This record gives sequence, structure tokens and C-alpha cells, in this order.
Amino acid sequence: MIQQLEATPTFMWHALNAYERGNVVIADFVGSDAPDHFLGPDAAFT
Repeated sequence: MIQQLEATPTFMWHALNAYERGNVVIADFVGSDAPDHFLGPDAAFT
């Protein structure tokens, strides 16, 4: 079954993980409101 989940817009660095707990879908991911440390000339990851 395909479901569409709504969430606040954010920079998502990691792939989404999801699972069911009873009748509830739990979705988690690593996100950031200010991804400056991931992007640009001084990025933490190269």
C-alpha cells in the first residue's frame, strides 16, 4: 500500500526509514533547518 505523508519542509541528509507499529506508520530521518555545515566551501563532508 502506498501512503503519502506530510511534513514540514526541511533539508533531508539521510534516506527515510519507516516501519509500522500497530496501525501507526513511524517515519524517521536526519534533517536540518539550516544545512550550512553540509554545503558550501567549508562543508563538514567532502
